[in-house]
Amino acid sequence: MVPSYISRSVAGSYDNEAVAIFALIFTFYLYIKTLNTGSLFYATLNAIAYFYMVCSWGGYTFIINLIPMHVLLCIVTGRYSPRLYIAYAPLVVLGTLLAALVPVVGFNAVLTSEHFASFLVFIIIHVVALVYYIKGILSPKMFKVAVTLVVSIGLVVCLIVVAVLVALVASSPTGGWSGRSLSLLDPTYASKYIQIIASVSEHQPPTWPSYFMDINVLAFLLRAFRLYLMRALSWYSIS
Repeated sequence: MVPSYISRSVAGSYDNEAVAIFALIFTFYLYIKTLNTGSLFYATLNAIAYFYMVCSWGGYTFIINLIPMHVLLCIVTGRYSPRLYIAYAPLVVLGTLLAALVPVVGFNAVLTSEHFASFLVFIIIHVVALVYYIKGILSPKMFKVAVTLVVSIGLVVCLIVVAVLVALVASSPTGGWSGRSLSLLDPTYASKYIQIIASVSEHQPPTWPSYFMDINVLAFLLRAFRLYLMRALSWYSIS
């Protein structure tokens, strides 16, 4: 029913997005499945699905940024659990190793700015896991001392990692960002420096009529979906 989806699926242009849209949704499905079950089997499948997405389309960076945002939100709201760790940690480690095997990606899987958020959240979730583990084996008084020590060491490690990342970014003429990302941050960037990206119609600013035409019926169902999502989140508890 949605033209913007049909044009990017097997019913449309038969471009690489026809494969990537399925890989995108399948990766998110396996992530949620792992989150609900805490199974390493589904976590491995999730990393393989992410690898499938990397092979099919450069939009895989959408996955490796959106999932860390969800993990960070769960940590901040006090919803950390071992299932969250199992769902995220194997994805970053195994998924990054597999992504680096793709010739087009290579070491960009660890050197470009689009991936830094996932590594930062990866460090954060390990610090949180260590805090929860220490909390379970120490008395409350010793736990406060241990937390102070862990937080201090964690800050030092984070500062070192940030310093290394800043050095890597500073050595890149584009700050470690790809042309697509820079075009997203600055809509005029592609027209000035990368004509091949500017020539693609989907990279042009849309008009309001085209926006509602592409979204189609979803524009009217958005409010109902938002209410359903809030109701589902109120029932969901990751413990």
